[in-house]
Amino acid sequence: MSGHRRALLFFHHIYSSKKRAFIRAESLALSVTGVCKVGRPGVLAVQGPDASVQEYVGKVKVPQEHHGFAQITERSLLRSDFDGRAARSTRTS
Repeated sequence: MSGHRRALLFFHHIYSSKKRAFIRAESLALSVTGVCKVGRPGVLAVQGPDASVQEYVGKVKVPQEHHGFAQITERSLLRSDFDGRAARSTRTS
């Protein structure tokens, strides 16, 4: 069984519409789900299969010396934690 990984990425900022489009396109291509907070600071939280999240983080992160970047990851082997399907967004008022 492959593991599940969550990553929380902090950026100095996320403003560029090209960067936001890239973030979304890569998440769809690698089957990871998450949320993105644009502006300053930029925050990106993603989850999915271990290998997919690692590849995704490698593609979207910028070098630490460029506008500051921090990363926190969590790995889980619990199957009940992730069923492989895209999560549905729910909003409460």
